[in-house]
Amino acid sequence: MEEKLIALQRPRKGSEDSLSDEGIAAACGTGDRSAITILYDRFHQRVARFIYRLNGRDQVDDLMQATFLEVVRGNTIYDGRSSVTTWLFSIATNIVRHHRRSFARKQRLTEALRDEPRPGIAHLEDGFDEESRIVRANAAMQELSETQRAAFVLCVLEGLSAKEAALALDTSVSAVWKRVCKARATLRRKVLEGAP
Repeated sequence: MEEKLIALQRPRKGSEDSLSDEGIAAACGTGDRSAITILYDRFHQRVARFIYRLNGRDQVDDLMQATFLEVVRGNTIYDGRSSVTTWLFSIATNIVRHHRRSFARKQRLTEALRDEPRPGIAHLEDGFDEESRIVRANAAMQELSETQRAAFVLCVLEGLSAKEAALALDTSVSAVWKRVCKARATLRRKVLEGAP
């Protein structure tokens, strides 16, 4: 297998040197602590925003830190098959998926032990002002299936191409587009029309 060299530095722009994202990510795989710090500084806000869009407000900081801990521990190493952003979003997607499954299991156990009927879901106001649309949009995003939500966030909100999203989600480009289309239809119905 032919190895691909990744330049640690970009070509000079004037007198300043800039380390490439790919070079930094590759250096993280060697355990280089300064590279990990630089990677975190460059990408933590974007990863946090992605997680917020994927999972809502719940434990954004914890999930973002867990994403970068995967890199620190060497559990995932950048291989150059995708952009650094796509690689980090892929890690974050798996972290969020694991968190949501774990949370759902704990929730079911708690409800079973409580032996009480589940409380009803609070209904959102049906007004069409901007604030209620945002509330409905956030609620509708969380009701999407994991696969639809991830594809929608990657392509529509984060601006990745379908090919990059497919790499992050380990699926095909056509599957990504199907998920995005279904997510759009569901969100449009729930947000604009206020339908359940």
